[in-house]
Amino acid sequence: MTDLIRFRDVDPMDAALVADWMDTAFYALSRLRSGELRLDGSRDERTLNDIYTGINDLSVRLLPRLQGIIDALIRAHYDAGGSHAELARAMDVERSTAQSRGDKVRRTVPPSTWELWATGELEPEQARAADVRPGWTLVSHGHHLQVSRVVHYVEYGHVSITTVGGTISHAADAPVLAVPRDVPIQTIAGEERLPDGTAAAVEIHERAHRV
Repeated sequence: MTDLIRFRDVDPMDAALVADWMDTAFYALSRLRSGELRLDGSRDERTLNDIYTGINDLSVRLLPRLQGIIDALIRAHYDAGGSHAELARAMDVERSTAQSRGDKVRRTVPPSTWELWATGELEPEQARAADVRPGWTLVSHGHHLQVSRVVHYVEYGHVSITTVGGTISHAADAPVLAVPRDVPIQTIAGEERLPDGTAAAVEIHERAHRV
């Protein structure tokens, strides 16, 4: 399990806590179905403690995190190019219901605390624009945008960072807010033409296929 958690970039503490709260769900099911809860108004201490633990772990701790994961997946669905109809099929609801839910998630800027928790973006870091790479999350004006391509104009000292929101140019040393990711990339050295026709030496960073 430890290797699986590491592979999936999940903090072991997060994984352990969620697993513990899932255990509470199964324990609560067992207690509710076993007939062992004293539901006779006697204020049995163990019964009340078990009920408290179940409600607290599930409604206060687990459910908000699960909702954050769902919201993150909905936002990712649209960022990946998914449609309202495809989301409706995934949610097993009418298209209008899926669209309403999707619009609500996308209008939430910045994302909720638990959505940021789900995506590992609660604590973005300051980085040089030239150090940003595809697969990272760029934080700009409250929007969390996955980087798809980075072009470094070596001689001119600036960088073009492309996300689903468009392409933004920065000075190479300019500080940006980002979330680093361990995503395979490939770097290609070459030339690109500037608007005035001048050839500029560039380093192009793009995603590489994971072996």
